Amino acid sequence: MQGESPVICVLLIDEQEMVRTGTALHLRSIDGLKVHAGVRTCREALALGLTAAPDVVVLDADGDGGDVVASIGVVRGAWRDVRIVLLLTVLRDAVLTGAPVHGVDGMVTRHDSLGTLVEAIRAAGGGRRFHSRAVWTRLVALSSRRASGEVTASASLTRRERQVLCHLGSGRTVREAASELGLSPRTVENHKNRLMGKLDVHTSIGLARYAIREGLVVP
Repeated sequence: MQGESPVICVLLIDEQEMVRTGTALHLRSIDGLKVHAGVRTCREALALGLTAAPDVVVLDADGDGGDVVASIGVVRGAWRDVRIVLLLTVLRDAVLTGAPVHGVDGMVTRHDSLGTLVEAIRAAGGGRRFHSRAVWTRLVALSSRRASGEVTASASLTRRERQVLCHLGSGRTVREAASELGLSPRTVENHKNRLMGKLDVHTSIGLARYAIREGLVVP
């Protein structure tokens, strides 16, 4: 019928089966939304071999070992134009500020209502950003801290440095990180050395602890 909004195809990636199943059931009851599938990990999502790309991926921020940046990269690598809504268990400052840089279109928490998630999906499907009230409140607080000069060392990191930190912080070797990021081991080693200098950290274990503390990875 003329004037109707197009159907938004949604893919759920969430390690918590009960949450995934309940969310999928609710979304299937909403007019204008179609749930492709619900899977545990990004790897399972790729294994589906979908013939049509999803419009929106609802992505568990703690899935796949908590490597948010890598998870986003896998999703973007499979479906370049897909919109991503991040589902957060806790509000980690580094994730909140870094996710939009990596192409996240919306963020909601597990404490938000399903109605709020639906709002985020509809906004993302329409090319708009949407964050829940809890997320916006924390983002405003972070912005105020920066305005007052209270800036953490991680704020000075480049996008690539954050990606390298996330991979190394997840326990990957330099060679493994280089392979996944499409870089040479020497380039990753150089990034690692710059990270250590910027963060005043002097060991690989120290980098991992910093990444966990900043919420880039989950222990």
